[in-house]
Amino acid sequence: MSLHKEITFETEICHHLAANGWLDAEAQRAGDLFQDNRTTLISAAVTGQIDVRNSVASDPAKRVSFANA
Repeated sequence: MSLHKEITFETEICHHLAANGWLDAEAQRAGDLFQDNRTTLISAAVTGQIDVRNSVASDPAKRVSFANA
């Protein structure tokens, strides 16, 4: 199969999945899992189950801010 045909086939599959709600469902599921993990991590930090006092990302670009969350 040529690259052009593969890309066309992939595009058709993506359109089919999107038309049937599969892509939206996966994105929603990933967002829900992220929110659950974030909530669990914050809870553990607040209750002292994990020590985050000295935890700072060494690369400033990787630091996470929850100020606007």
